Amino acid sequence: MCGIVAVFRRDGEPVSELEIVAARDSMLHRGPDDCGVFLDGNVGLGHRRLNIIDLAGGHQPMANETGTVHIVFNGEIYNYRELRTFLQSKGRHLRTQSDTETILGLYDLYGEHCVDHLRGMFAFVLWDAPRRRLVAARDRLGIKPLYMLRGGGTVALASEIKALLALQAAPALDPDAIPEYLVYRNLAGTRTMFRDVERVAPGELWVFTDAGEQRRQYWQVPLPVSESRDGRSLAEWADALDGLLGRAVEEHMVSDVPLGTFNSGGLDSSLITAYTAKHARERLNTYSVGFDDPAFDERPYADIVAERYHTTHHSLLVDGRDYADWLPRAIWHHDEPLNHPHSVHLAFLSRLAREKVTVVLTGEGSDELFAGYPRYRFARLLDRASRFGPVVAPLLGLAARFAPERGRLRMQAVLNGDGGVHVERLAAFVGPAAAQRLLTDTAAAALSSRNGPTGAQPPTLLAHALAFDQQTYLQSLLNRMDKMSMAASVEGRVPFLDHRVVELAASVPPDLKIRGLDTKFLLKHMARRHLPARIIDRRKAGFAVPVTAWLRPGGPLAEYVDMLLEPRTTSRGYLDAAELRRVVDDRRSGRHDHGELLWGLINLELWQRVMIDHAAAGERPLVRSVTPAQRVASA
Repeated sequence: MCGIVAVFRRDGEPVSELEIVAARDSMLHRGPDDCGVFLDGNVGLGHRRLNIIDLAGGHQPMANETGTVHIVFNGEIYNYRELRTFLQSKGRHLRTQSDTETILGLYDLYGEHCVDHLRGMFAFVLWDAPRRRLVAARDRLGIKPLYMLRGGGTVALASEIKALLALQAAPALDPDAIPEYLVYRNLAGTRTMFRDVERVAPGELWVFTDAGEQRRQYWQVPLPVSESRDGRSLAEWADALDGLLGRAVEEHMVSDVPLGTFNSGGLDSSLITAYTAKHARERLNTYSVGFDDPAFDERPYADIVAERYHTTHHSLLVDGRDYADWLPRAIWHHDEPLNHPHSVHLAFLSRLAREKVTVVLTGEGSDELFAGYPRYRFARLLDRASRFGPVVAPLLGLAARFAPERGRLRMQAVLNGDGGVHVERLAAFVGPAAAQRLLTDTAAAALSSRNGPTGAQPPTLLAHALAFDQQTYLQSLLNRMDKMSMAASVEGRVPFLDHRVVELAASVPPDLKIRGLDTKFLLKHMARRHLPARIIDRRKAGFAVPVTAWLRPGGPLAEYVDMLLEPRTTSRGYLDAAELRRVVDDRRSGRHDHGELLWGLINLELWQRVMIDHAAAGERPLVRSVTPAQRVASA
């Protein structure tokens, strides 16, 4: 795992080592073990390295055999050993044992189609000097980040936005992104919260030359099927999934440094831990995090898995004061306002893991592939009962009156008055109407339904919801995992998102994803081969944080609620000051929770102060230099 940066100027102006080093070293946490720079006139590449594979020979930027192509690469290529054998059979001389060199070898043979042969997580930029072109690519699922800044004939790419900000005079907020963030906590497509900064999309490849640029989508997530197409039985589906996921985990364990797993005690991370422990050559280190409040503490379930697979288990207790102290720093590492409250304790967990391991395997991706979220039940219900719409709609309308806030939003999403369904709103955290009331007229004008999945139209509501979450919500989870683990110089790997597992999941019929009210039916059925029923049959808890309690007056996050009424906040221009005060007063008096809305507002304002205000003033980021009082229990 590493941090990369590249600058290409079409006007021929030279790129200086000073600017590459400044951008590169803003990501020191991504690569504390080594660093390098390559300059070729109007092109510059920079790299920070975290040693994972070929500790002695993987220095970057790396050149091909002839010294004509140079690359900076972030990620892991899990099939690099078989690729090495293939390249050697083609007469290629490989000087290192690094997976980076296999990309160069494949590029020499196949050009930009080298990406078709890679199995792994990656973001890379290479400079092809003879052809005078810069090639940039991101892995199929978007596991590894890659951002782009374009303007004035210059193209810059980097693993983190803060590296691009080092190349800008002053970073600026994109005001049109604010409404979408408040409602969904993430942005669809390639937008970021920064004006002029965009994401390279998952499965996308760019080629930049003096004459212009080209982009190509070399892979897309396949749409989930609407019905079974091959007649396999439940047992046969379980065999296929078990075999493929087990192989993916084994391949994801390739490493020259110690590795472990994040095991929350939930189904997905427990299953990854089970496979990893079976293949581990020595006792596996596993990690979980919890809270004083039993309602949010999953550590007892993690202990069950650790005992079953004889792992060395480490648990961490995070209190509200530690959380509040680290929140601004987590936002700085994240580059944008946090999508999820659990980002902070994921950062703490990564710091704990770094004491013994450099690589962790995690369970991200399972819910979006195999229909794990409760909201998918609504979509499946409507798919099966569309002809009973006149009966179902009134029942859901009645239930919505008594449902909690998030549940009410989901029901409203399927009760669109024009007879359609707002599938994207199944994943909303805040109702669009509540956000619109809070925004000034100018900002509210940007609030509209998000675009649906790109490509062909999904055949069913469940398929549509899964495809939408894979392109939006899942991307925010992957970004969280990358940024929070790399804040501690730890590499997170996600075997569920091996593209072969993703393709299998898309072909699983819907009645094996949701059966009755049972979500992730196939995965749970298969997991009984590896895990006790207490893990599989427990109620889904997610990665929850007691934010609601911490936001109360006197709570550890109360100071951030007060911050929202400071003139510095209310004068931003996009929030209605009177409505903001009403929301805060409601919270203080207990009239209304507003927890989801306040969480988004707090993150938005802290991000403004950490990433925009201080950068514009030429100051260092406003983050508290604290070492949380982590209470660690190891067994």
